Amino acid sequence: MIVDGGFLLIDFFLDAVGVRDGCNTLKEKDDSLPFSSLPLYPRLQPLLDEFAIVKVTTRRKLLQKLCGQLFHQTGFRMAQQFANEQFAHRKVKTNADEAEHLKECGDFWTGLHQNWLGNLTAPERTAFENLTTDCERDAFRIIRSFAKNAAAHQCADFPIVRDDLGARIGITGPGAGLLVQRFCDTYHAILCRTQEYVPHKTAARYRYLHPLVDNANPIVAQATPAQRRKHDET
Repeated sequence: MIVDGGFLLIDFFLDAVGVRDGCNTLKEKDDSLPFSSLPLYPRLQPLLDEFAIVKVTTRRKLLQKLCGQLFHQTGFRMAQQFANEQFAHRKVKTNADEAEHLKECGDFWTGLHQNWLGNLTAPERTAFENLTTDCERDAFRIIRSFAKNAAAHQCADFPIVRDDLGARIGITGPGAGLLVQRFCDTYHAILCRTQEYVPHKTAARYRYLHPLVDNANPIVAQATPAQRRKHDET
């Protein structure tokens, strides 16, 4: 369904205001949505059918596959919510209870994270280590996957839809907008905006500023408009 970091971008309409008035810093306690009311990221909900627990002795393997699909596309809190839904709608009895299921979700996530860290280039690792919140770290991982997908399509930049990013992480749209803004500042220097948001038409576009592989420069060749449209539709 979704492989190799491929992404389906939702064509959400952005609001003209990118961040909350008077909000100067991203505070997870303000912008994070309560776990109990955290809505599932809608475009990935079919994964719950794909990895539904309908046979005995398959729970752990299916959870592992679910985590593998979610890792490059959502934050950890969102992944926990998916794992919780997966367990709640199981069709067979399992030896593990909900607490163990969620603990194993965390264990799988930790393993995926360690492997992912090992694949970062030196500049990426430095940028990642300068981040201070879980929301920032989740966003970095997701945006890096956007950049890899864009590079695979020979696109120098890619769209980031504010509300879509927020839904993936489990924070508000304004919080996600502020977070992206911080990634563009001179201290973080992770992104460079290449195209402004056009209300009700197109999302803002960004270029990822770090090499995705060692001894390589970020992609600089601009794709044709047709190539960009094809990428944005994937």
